[in-house]
Amino acid sequence: MYFIKNITLILLIVFSLSCRKDTPPVLAQQGSVSLSAGKHLLICDEGNFGQSNAAVSIYDPLSNAVVVSAFAASNPNYTLGDVVQSISKIDGNYYLVVNHSGNIGGCNGNFVRTKTISGFISPRYIQYVYNGKAYVSNLQLSNTTPNYIQIVDISTNTISKTIRLDGWTEGMQLANGNVYVCNQRKNYVYVINTQTDVLTDSINVGATSAYIVKDENGK
Repeated sequence: MYFIKNITLILLIVFSLSCRKDTPPVLAQQGSVSLSAGKHLLICDEGNFGQSNAAVSIYDPLSNAVVVSAFAASNPNYTLGDVVQSISKIDGNYYLVVNHSGNIGGCNGNFVRTKTISGFISPRYIQYVYNGKAYVSNLQLSNTTPNYIQIVDISTNTISKTIRLDGWTEGMQLANGNVYVCNQRKNYVYVINTQTDVLTDSINVGATSAYIVKDENGK
């Protein structure tokens, strides 16, 4: 009986903890809320496929405020496009990868659009390398079509080169002079030498992969 009572007490404690209410975030348009000076979280709002209603919002953990559609507020006469896939920060600027529209939009720290880089296959992520060079991964349009990592010169906003890499290339990470590329249709993580832009290795990870991260020790 003692054992049963203790189980009941534990269940009641767990139940009471699980019912704790979260404080809902404060939703606001840009300029109507003061964001803290700390770090913020950028949110990719993909939108509806084919309707060009993608958006970017900002969450402030300290004030629990969300600035809805921050990009639209800073660019009232410009539509972001169809399906924003990812955001990367390079040299203080934001690069918004818009998958179905096939472009990457550059913005300053206030999300004001400063450039548009076009000509991609179906871009997913952008990985900065060095000296204005960045790699862009692409969704493979079909199992029978070739795919490439496209190399971008962000100083001239042009695609300067391609690296043949079949499959659906996804997340990337720069480490030790190489870029490691995940693939959604192959069981390998591919290694590209950033000096020569040549594929140098294929690491069998046993399954398809989407994302790769580097820890604080650079591993």
